[in-house]
Amino acid sequence: MAKVKSLPPPDGTTLPTISYYTPSVMFNSRVGQNIFPFLQVSPQPSGNWFVYQYDSLRAYYTLNVGLAFNTSYTITVNQGGQDKNGNQLVQQTVSRFTTPPFKVVSVSPANGTSNVYLSSSISAAFSGMIDTGTVRSSLTITPATAGNFYVYESGFNFQTSNGLRANTTYSASI
Repeated sequence: MAKVKSLPPPDGTTLPTISYYTPSVMFNSRVGQNIFPFLQVSPQPSGNWFVYQYDSLRAYYTLNVGLAFNTSYTITVNQGGQDKNGNQLVQQTVSRFTTPPFKVVSVSPANGTSNVYLSSSISAAFSGMIDTGTVRSSLTITPATAGNFYVYESGFNFQTSNGLRANTTYSASI
């Protein structure tokens, strides 16, 4: 009998971020493309299911665009699908999860921190992908400080050119 072994995330979960999540289903036996009509993500994001040939115990949903913020999703594995040996899934398996709203999830140095190393950088991570075209202009550091700005998919790092000044209180806002 074919079974769903795992369907992450656990039912009722709120994801902390959406940057690196890929919906997947793990089975107790090898599956092929014939399982795809029995797999659903709702609301359906742009993408498609696939199975690696070398690890066909798991089906993955490749996202063309990331999941939407602050949205409830349901992954359903319907009964009736078959593994590569013709064994049928006899029960439906469902996992519901919610994506977080777009928000700052971490900053460094933390708000109110004192005795920061003068060579410290200023960084922020977000719950999902950021608009790399606007993030530079949305960061304000007081007092003004020269430096290099590095942007990655879901955050940024600002490294000062000459370090931070001793005995100075800095304020950074996004």
